[in-house]
Amino acid sequence: MSEDEAIGVIRHEVGHANHTDYRLFFEGQRFAQQEGSMPSAWAFVWNSLEDPWVNNREIAGSDAVRESLSALYRKWLPETRAFIHTQTPLRQLGLCVIHYWLTGEPIAEIQDKKVLEIFEKIRSAADAYIAAETAEKSHKVMQEQIWPAVKPLVDEAQKQEEMKQKMREMGGEGQGGAQGAVQGAIDKLRNMLGLGGSKPAPSSGQTPGGESLQQAVRDELNRQKNSNTEARQKLSQEGSAQGRMDDEIDLSALPKDLREQLEQAIRQLSEADRKKLEDAAKKSLDKKMAKAANESLPTGLKFEEDPKTGEQTLTMKQEDKKGGEAIKKAVDEHVDAQVQEEQKKAVEDARADEERLAQIREEEKKKRERAEIQKAGFDPDNEEDRELYREFRALELFMESAVQRFMKVMEAYLPKRGEMVHEGEYYTGSKINKRALLKRAPLEDYRIFRRRELRESNDPKLFVTLLIDNSGSMQGQKMQESRKTAIFFARVLARFDIPFAIKAFGDQVEEVVSFDEGWDDPTVKAKPRLMRKTNASGGSTDMASGLLETMKEMNSAKREYPGCHGAVIVISDSGANAGPMVGPALGEYVSRMQKSHTILNLLLSGSASDKQASAVIFGERHVAVAEDFQTLPTEAFRLLRIVLQRILKTNILETF
Repeated sequence: MSEDEAIGVIRHEVGHANHTDYRLFFEGQRFAQQEGSMPSAWAFVWNSLEDPWVNNREIAGSDAVRESLSALYRKWLPETRAFIHTQTPLRQLGLCVIHYWLTGEPIAEIQDKKVLEIFEKIRSAADAYIAAETAEKSHKVMQEQIWPAVKPLVDEAQKQEEMKQKMREMGGEGQGGAQGAVQGAIDKLRNMLGLGGSKPAPSSGQTPGGESLQQAVRDELNRQKNSNTEARQKLSQEGSAQGRMDDEIDLSALPKDLREQLEQAIRQLSEADRKKLEDAAKKSLDKKMAKAANESLPTGLKFEEDPKTGEQTLTMKQEDKKGGEAIKKAVDEHVDAQVQEEQKKAVEDARADEERLAQIREEEKKKRERAEIQKAGFDPDNEEDRELYREFRALELFMESAVQRFMKVMEAYLPKRGEMVHEGEYYTGSKINKRALLKRAPLEDYRIFRRRELRESNDPKLFVTLLIDNSGSMQGQKMQESRKTAIFFARVLARFDIPFAIKAFGDQVEEVVSFDEGWDDPTVKAKPRLMRKTNASGGSTDMASGLLETMKEMNSAKREYPGCHGAVIVISDSGANAGPMVGPALGEYVSRMQKSHTILNLLLSGSASDKQASAVIFGERHVAVAEDFQTLPTEAFRLLRIVLQRILKTNILETF
């Protein structure tokens, strides 16, 4: 070695002593063994990543160390490239990782596509391992990302080793290794004399394919052996020979027909011979991986064959037993600590999952609320609308039970509007009753005609307008109860398919919802309008304008709903004090309208003067007083029930 190369070796080994956590190495062996893999295979792959990781820490900040390690690995390159294709797939992959760290490229001489495929799969994970800040982080990358991807290569290596083992047996290098060596010498002498190779003695485990296949295998082994010898001589002449790469059979160099014959020979083996071949191949592969791993392990640690199982296991020299026990104890403590850490992490993960679940639930809740806001006609992106919706929803929920009770009571009294249909069996009429014709004509009974008759339909006999006082005196509880009453009317009337309209009056008349608009249609935005237009903002009480506009629409609606009765219910806390009519003049107008419509007043005042003013306008018997504002919905329920029942029973205009 040159001085730089020697320093490189020393710094590399010192780097392992300073940085490698052998507790994790032991843990990795245990992990591989528990899952049924060869610990030696895991150890070799681990070392192929650990060497670059250690080197990076030694050369950090030191150009001298960088040059020493570079000199060491530059000498390593030629032999590695020359013999890479003869090595097992696992060793090819490991050497490829080290070459990649050194040069930034995989080894170009690798011909095994499976090796190259897995290298590309683990390339980014290998970068993460080599760049990891701590041994724990690099170990995690190895265990979670690299090893799972590499394990399929163990099976591939096993298959290739079976073919190599079969070739050794057929070439005289099987169990009778010494005998094979003697036979090889005889064959060499016969070739020198021009007699050709000798015929092998038949055996109990004769290989399918016959003597021609065995001879072809021997010829191929001799050819590869001569090729390897020439390659080593060339490396020696160049000063690049290190002797660290064992001569191996290069399966990629086999002629296609020879490989196919070998595969067929293996397939035709008996079950017992196949098992024997698999065991021998596994043992051979295990031994090769153990040998490669031993080259990098610290003094005292070594893979040796277990006499009981025949597997390569990590052992410790007797003189290092005390240190080994300390290492084992450290490993156990580390595993225990890791278990505790995993348990702690599991608790943290569960907490995080719960927080994420709570967040998801909150997001789902917001989505549902957003959908409900949109469905009600409010704008979910507008803060004012969101607040109005919450206020509206609170009022709606407050009235829910009352609405349900009312509808249950009124189901039997639901008024129906009449419709004209052709019915009956008459002597004269506008249409012939075909069924009656067949039945009566043979008897010369000519009651075979139908006439137009009024029959109850499923449509209502009522349409309603609700007028709400929006003047400033309605501020607070009065307006809240008025809104509740409006929501009650809207829910009940919509449920019974009774056309209705809602208006607000104060300084001016404002429409909340008209007869031809749907209360629950979000595009109409009736619910947001109710909340905005009933805010007790009016400076005066112009009841006359509200009634004039309402009665005009009621007369138009009567033509649209023939046979139906119109009802107007006014919610106020006093009489009118502004507009085109007040006092007796307004009363005379209402009295005339009451001849064709029911017009009622729900008064939110117990004041004698307010009662008198309302009586002048609506007539005393058409005024229902809710002195306690909270009784307004109850009074509204009572009035609507009476209107419905009396219209059903008498179809007269008087309600009180």
